[in-house]
Amino acid sequence: MRVAVGIAFALTLAGAGCVDIALPPVGGGPRVCSAEMRAGFLHTEPGAERPDLWIAFVDVGHGDATWLRTPGTVGVDAAEILIDAGDDGLPAAPHVPDGGAAVLELMARAGFAPGHPLDVLAITHPDKDHHGGTAAVLARHPVGVFLDPGRGAGGPTWIRAQRAARSAGAIRWVAPTDGLDGAGRWSTGRWGRDLTVRLLAADPDARTDNGASLVFEVLFRGRRVLLMGDAGAEVEARLGPEVGPVDVLRTGHHGGADTSTSAFLDRVLAPGASAVISAGEWTGLPHREVVQRLAERVGGRLLRTDRGDGGASRRAAAGDDHVVARITGAEGAVEVCFLDPDTERAPP
Repeated sequence: MRVAVGIAFALTLAGAGCVDIALPPVGGGPRVCSAEMRAGFLHTEPGAERPDLWIAFVDVGHGDATWLRTPGTVGVDAAEILIDAGDDGLPAAPHVPDGGAAVLELMARAGFAPGHPLDVLAITHPDKDHHGGTAAVLARHPVGVFLDPGRGAGGPTWIRAQRAARSAGAIRWVAPTDGLDGAGRWSTGRWGRDLTVRLLAADPDARTDNGASLVFEVLFRGRRVLLMGDAGAEVEARLGPEVGPVDVLRTGHHGGADTSTSAFLDRVLAPGASAVISAGEWTGLPHREVVQRLAERVGGRLLRTDRGDGGASRRAAAGDDHVVARITGAEGAVEVCFLDPDTERAPP
């Protein structure tokens, strides 16, 4: 990552504001995972008890991929859930991030070996920066359920993703109708032990692909995580008043201008909440005013996967700023941090 100072010096500047790129500064300084946090996420052996909920907001460059590792016995009832898979890296050019490769690289680091199954692969909507990496992921990991947003008229990459899921033997669920109880919940089985996942928004007939995004709420030990896909202000306004308080918000549409409205943030953010913007080197994203609104409310608890990406190509921007969240099973404590410290990135 291209930064002007090393990590030791960066830490001394924490009180003066974050040294990473941000317009405006997000404040709070680097929030790097402790050695214990890193070890807990990266080294989970089959058969081990996983008491905590782990969520990785994968740095896929521009795009989205969120990996949930849910509580339970690893390989038995602890689930592995991937929501979106980044772009596919095609054509191989500086402007196309290889999000699927970034996902697989992180999984390999965490000991998630080829052939180990994903319980659920959910695609929020048929934009290439969300589903392009699907085929690459499925070539290495079988999947139990492929959760389809039910949105038609996708391009060739989306069609290829659906074919890959069928070839992998996945059960297809269409999100608005399948696998849900009357309250819009998936609470047992493939989603993990002691965990509730609610589908808050799904509209295959929306005017835009972004408006059709699936929005998920994950509840564990009294804590809430809200995953907004590419949903914007129109969807935010439709979410019911029962949504919140939210402890971790993955913001909509990479911090786009029509997301994270003041009214929405004031309604859903819990005191002490963290927010994550999944973005890469992309003109205008995240939007300055969105960053400002979030920074005013969460301060240094705003973490961005485009940290230090200024000047890098979209392709080179992926893979160095994974954000990890943990909710502990014992106390419901929440920690959100960058998996890796700041490192120098060679010029592109």
